[in-house]
Amino acid sequence: MFSSIGFSEIAVVVIVALLIFGPDKLPGLLQNVAKGVRQFQRAVKDVENEIKESIDTEIKKNDTTKNP
Repeated sequence: MFSSIGFSEIAVVVIVALLIFGPDKLPGLLQNVAKGVRQFQRAVKDVENEIKESIDTEIKKNDTTKNP
């Protein structure tokens, strides 16, 4: 996913973040960002599971109507 991002790009982002937010607020900010990413991943996984369950239900429903 991040294969095209090199060390220099990461260093620039870190330096800019330090300049904008300061060293005191940066750890809390990173924790909040990580928490948000985890919640987003969990939501995506929940949606995927719901779609898979819906597809499985439809397949089972179609199988029972075809083969009485």
